[in-house]
Amino acid sequence: MKKHIYKIAFTVIWMLLGLWLTIPVDDGREIGDMWMDGGDLLVKTGHTNWYANMDLFALFMIPVIGMWIWVLFKDETKDKPVKRRSRMF
Repeated sequence: MKKHIYKIAFTVIWMLLGLWLTIPVDDGREIGDMWMDGGDLLVKTGHTNWYANMDLFALFMIPVIGMWIWVLFKDETKDKPVKRRSRMF
């Protein structure tokens, strides 16, 4: 059980880091604002959604998914000794 605590903590930290990196930051501009950037005239035409980069988040989560799939299919009984029944019965 203790091994799973570390994996759960890693998963939560990895997810928070992934969300922090992939959620777009609000630039403080309103729809219709115009500004010059590198000689180009830019106009904000819509708001960015928090789920705009979910494909990048899914790619970021591949190591965590792989870790949990490995835990799911790993044979834990491989190294444990086999208990034998007593011949008394």
